[in-house]
Amino acid sequence: MTPQFLKTMLDGHLGQIFATAADIEAAAGQIARQIDDATWQTPPLLIGVMKGAAQWTLAVSQQLTIQADLDFVAVSSYTGTKQSLPKLTQAPTLSVTNRHVILLDEIIDSGVTLAFLIDWLHEQQVASIQTAVMVNKPVARQRAVALDYVGFTLPDVWLVGYGMDLDGAYRNLPVIAEYKTSTSVSTADV
Repeated sequence: MTPQFLKTMLDGHLGQIFATAADIEAAAGQIARQIDDATWQTPPLLIGVMKGAAQWTLAVSQQLTIQADLDFVAVSSYTGTKQSLPKLTQAPTLSVTNRHVILLDEIIDSGVTLAFLIDWLHEQQVASIQTAVMVNKPVARQRAVALDYVGFTLPDVWLVGYGMDLDGAYRNLPVIAEYKTSTSVSTADV
């Protein structure tokens, strides 16, 4: 994907590209190997946080060599760029009780959504919980969350691509890029 194509896709709002598709696949592979190397008494249950983490969840799960179950959960916590209190909009279809759960999310910034899901999973009496996030933005943290597997640690800018969005747009970009609110982006930024 050329920089010019990305600039066109982002309507001139493209800032820095932090990770290419190859970078993301490599990070997913590294995390999959770490999960493979862990000791599991029973197959873990991977739970992706919809909609954003769908691509990340599949990228990690498809590179695992161990048996694992896969499910998704949906949480509503953003309207545009404004964060609201999280609310569960879709529970996993598989039982999580007494399961070793790996919660996959595309990004952790404030930590509010992941903390909410971890609390909810504890209420469901899971055996254990681990987290695997594609992007960690620690500067924006409001709630402490233990991160077991991290793909990238990035600065506090609005990110789009590979599941991250702005009001549902740009999730399909195969890169992690900064979304700039100003359209005065020079080609030197690409």
